[in-house]
Parts: sequence; structure tokens; C-alpha cells
Amino acid sequence: MIRGLSALMGSCLRGLAAPVQTIRRIPREIRISYVYLVPMTMAGGVLWGEVHYRFVNHMWLSRMPWPMSGYALLTCALGSLIGWLLSGMGLYALSRVVRRPCSFHWADAVACHFWFVWMASLLLDVVHLAGRVPTPLVASLWHGTIHLFLHAGWFFVFPMLFIQLLACWQVMAGRSCLSSVAGMLVALACIAVMRLGLEPLPEWIYAVSQTRGIRVDYWLITFHVAWILCLLSVLMRAVIADRHLRSRFAYETVSQ
Repeated sequence: MIRGLSALMGSCLRGLAAPVQTIRRIPREIRISYVYLVPMTMAGGVLWGEVHYRFVNHMWLSRMPWPMSGYALLTCALGSLIGWLLSGMGLYALSRVVRRPCSFHWADAVACHFWFVWMASLLLDVVHLAGRVPTPLVASLWHGTIHLFLHAGWFFVFPMLFIQLLACWQVMAGRSCLSSVAGMLVALACIAVMRLGLEPLPEWIYAVSQTRGIRVDYWLITFHVAWILCLLSVLMRAVIADRHLRSRFAYETVSQ
């Protein structure tokens, strides 16, 4: 069983080179330490936000005027935590749907591999700083108030997440041809919801406020969206965990 944080990070690192084999080898009875994993996830979010914006947008979040810099860094920390929490809950719920239930520890360990992929994408984003590679506009939505820019990290993040999500599906639902096709559709749907729904949610809110004539700072919106989503994620996990414990207690009582 993987108990130490270093062992889990080693597994995440191996997942970059052999994603399918690494996901399949994560033991179902795995145990992880949340005491160290939660702060590391938040610290990693701050690091990712600071470096990513420097590489892609040529600006330091920490050097913006106060308190916007504080809102931006807190948003990155909470956003990283939200991504990990929602990924773990999604895998946990999906395992129930396909009738191959897993533990929260296993789901969160796999979600940590997803999180590590996002962190590793910084290695590709550096080309925007070193080589002055532009970030072309992919799409402009909501009357030009929401913009999707292509950056180098996309060419690593989305294919790797697709492979890892498909590997998770095969672990839970099998490797048959029909199951693999369903897994591909699920993986594509998860990535689409993440990139087009959850990630740009603050931008959608900001766009609506601008079109309605409401003047509010973008990073203030992102901060409030982040802490609200984080609180909802924690509450949802508490409810799911409570139901799991209750059903397990009822099953053990009946068995006795």
C-alpha cells in the first residue's frame, strides 16, 4: 500500500511515462495521507498559477496591486484543491455507476495523478517565454468577452488526461471493445466539462457582469467562485462519506 507522500509522487511521476500501466497498478486497498496531500495540492496550485501566468501571459500574479494579487494566489490554491476534490468524487461516483465500487483513497490517489499532469504541463508552457511562441486565439464567446487561447500545455494535458481517464474506466468497467468506446466518450465528456464549464466559470460570470454594466474586478470574482466551489466540494464529500459509512454499518449489522 502507498502510504507516504513521496511514494505517491513517485507513482505520479511514473504515470507521465507509462500512464495506463501506472493507473492499473494502483492497488484498490491503497491508503494515502491527507494531512500532507491537501497542503501540497494547494501549494502546487499557487506555484502553477504563478509560473503559468509568467510563461503564457508574461506577468507575475504576486506583483499585481494588492489585494488583487492575494485574490489571484488564493484562487490558484483553492482551484487546485477543487480540481483534485472533484476528480476524486467523480471517480468515486463513476465506480458506483458501473458497479465496481472503489474507496475514496483509491479515487483520490488517481485524481492526484491527474493533478500531477497539470503541474507537468508547465514544462511545455516554458516555450512561450523562452521562444516567444504566441498563444493564438481559439474561440471568442459571449460577444467577445470570453477568450480561449491555445498554449503549449494543451498538447500535453488533454491527451494525457484522456489516456489516464480511459485507463481508469477500463479498471472499473473492463477492457471490452464496447466498454472502451464508452470509456472514450466518458473521458472526452469529462475533459469538455472541465475545460468549457468549470474552468472558465469565473469568466462567464465576469462576462455577464460586464454586459450588465456591473463593474467588478475579475480576480475578486474568481476568488469568490473558488471558495464557494471548494466549500460545496467538501460538503458533498462529507455527505457521500457519511452515506458510505452508514450503508457499510448497516451491511455489517445484517451480516452479524
